[in-house]
Parts: sequence; structure tokens; C-alpha cells
Amino acid sequence: MEQSLKIREFWSVIKSRIIFIMVAGIIFALLGGAISAYMVDPSYEASRKIVVNNQAEQLDYNTVMTNFQYANTYSDFIYSEVVLEKVISDLSLDTSVKELEKQIDVTSKNESQVITITVKDADYERAVKIVNATATVFQNRVKEIMRLDNVMLFPPAEIKANAESSSPGTMLFIVVGMVAGVGIGLSIAFVQKLFSTTIDSEKEAVTLLEGPVLGTVSKERHKQMKEMTGAKDAQRVYSTYKNLGREAE
Repeated sequence: MEQSLKIREFWSVIKSRIIFIMVAGIIFALLGGAISAYMVDPSYEASRKIVVNNQAEQLDYNTVMTNFQYANTYSDFIYSEVVLEKVISDLSLDTSVKELEKQIDVTSKNESQVITITVKDADYERAVKIVNATATVFQNRVKEIMRLDNVMLFPPAEIKANAESSSPGTMLFIVVGMVAGVGIGLSIAFVQKLFSTTIDSEKEAVTLLEGPVLGTVSKERHKQMKEMTGAKDAQRVYSTYKNLGREAE
């Protein structure tokens, strides 16, 4: 029974503040859409794969394990300045090595000879150019510095028509904003109810005072009292009823 009363109180608070909660949700949804449209730059991805292979006539266990070790080493080598500085120079990029490093993601699955280079950029065509240049420069640097010719490149990434952005879409921002707005609206409604010192309904008076309600003063009654007794007398009587309610609480 007590649990049922708590649920009813919970629902009554929502019903009494439903307009405020809905408005908060709409405002935050619009805010999320505005942030997505004007403050979040689109981000595009381009990827290219590399395979590490010693090209031995017979692949034994030791050769395969060596290839795995090379793959792990090469994943770190791609981030090196000797590779990224050359990429920046070849493409005439207006960026630093540190900034370009943040745009590049190099992944290699466990026990795999395949390395995947992924580049994120606000310009899709530039992302494709960077990933292709990074793979080519890396292959050449391995030959020059490590004296190894065990890197094979997959076909270059191509510029696709109607490429989709990898950054969160506008709809996601709107939904998240609406959820946040509704949550904030609910929180404010319950905080207001928690610190409220007034009784809003007869049911609430019966619950709090544990006794019957002898009478109520409605807004219509208040208007009639103003017409009969004058504004000052009506306000004094109305205030007396409100104070009695607070004292009873």
C-alpha cells in the first residue's frame, strides 16, 4: 500500500509538471541540433591495408612468427617522424607531425600479418590522399632504413561518391538533447516538490494531516470574496486560509 502511494505521488508530480518537462525536452533537442549543425565539424574516414610477408619460398612456423613481430614493429614505425614528415611534405599539408599523428589510427589484430591504416579528416578527399601517401611512404622508408622488402600494399583507397561522415549525426544529437532535457526537467520538478511547503490537493492534505478536509478555498471563491468584501479584506481572509494550511503541515 505504501509503495502504491509512492508511485502515485511520483506520477502526480510528473502530471503537474508535464508541460515544463516537455518544453525542457524540446529546448534541449533544438540545442543539440544547433550544436551538431554549427559547432561539430564532420569527420570522414579512409583506410588502406598493408600485409607483412617475407616472401619466402616455404613458410615455416618461425617465418610466420617473424612476420607477426614485424607487423607489431611496423605499427609503431608508421607513427614515426620519418614517415609523417615525408607525408606532410609530399601533400603540402598545413599541419604538424603531432596533429597528423592524432588523425591516424594503425591497427593490427592478434596473430595477423595485416596492418590497417585509418585516417580521419574533415575533408574526405584529403583523408584518402593522406592514407594512400602514408602507406606508400611507409613502404619506401622500410626499404631505406630497415633494408627490408617485406611490405606489400593493398590497392589504394579510392574517393567514393556520396561518402558518409563518421561523426555522430544530427539526429543523434537531437535525441541525446531531448533525453537530457527531459531528465533535467524531471529533476527540477522533483526538487521543487521536495522543497515545497504548500499543499496542492485535498488528497495530499488528507495524507499529510491524517484527517478529513473541512473545506477549501478555490480561486473562484477568492474572486467572489473580492467582489463582496473588497480587495484588502479578501486578501487578508485568503492569506489566513493559506497560513492555516501551512501550520497544519
